[in-house]
Amino acid sequence: MTAVCRALTVVVVGAFFVGCETSVDTHHDDEVDFSRYQTWAFAPEVAERDPELTPDDRSAEKGMQGAIEDELAARGYVQLPADRAQLLVLYHVSLTRRMEAADIDRYYGLNNAYFGGQMKGARPVATSYDEGSMVIDLIEREGRERVWRGLGRTRMDASKTPSDVRRDIRDAVSEVMKGYPPK
Repeated sequence: MTAVCRALTVVVVGAFFVGCETSVDTHHDDEVDFSRYQTWAFAPEVAERDPELTPDDRSAEKGMQGAIEDELAARGYVQLPADRAQLLVLYHVSLTRRMEAADIDRYYGLNNAYFGGQMKGARPVATSYDEGSMVIDLIEREGRERVWRGLGRTRMDASKTPSDVRRDIRDAVSEVMKGYPPK
């Protein structure tokens, strides 16, 4: 019976997380007229990234840059050298180990408010996962003031191939950049 309960717990918790998508938030300066921007470049700090990146990290980095380039080009922006561009793009990516806990009832599955909260026989089940986060900042070059920030977070799947990861990066950048320019 214990093995059956564990297997059911894995299936229920796994099914619960399958629908998770990228969580996106954007911030911008309300005083800025975004229609005046036409050119951009990666901030010089982007070129100074760690030279000892692993091949997978380097591939992800190139995927991130390519996705940002494509998103800005699709909006009509022209990429120029950093000393001539109106906007500088700075981005950060991180991977954080997270833990989530849920009560699983032996008879009814995930514990919910319908059954009045904690039920006799319920036991906590903890799941750890990797959460990927990205921040994309657009900075006005002349004043070095950030005018727009996009943030995205999503649950990472360690079983994905490098090409799946690159596609996910592209999709996540596209989702974050949907908020630019602000309307």
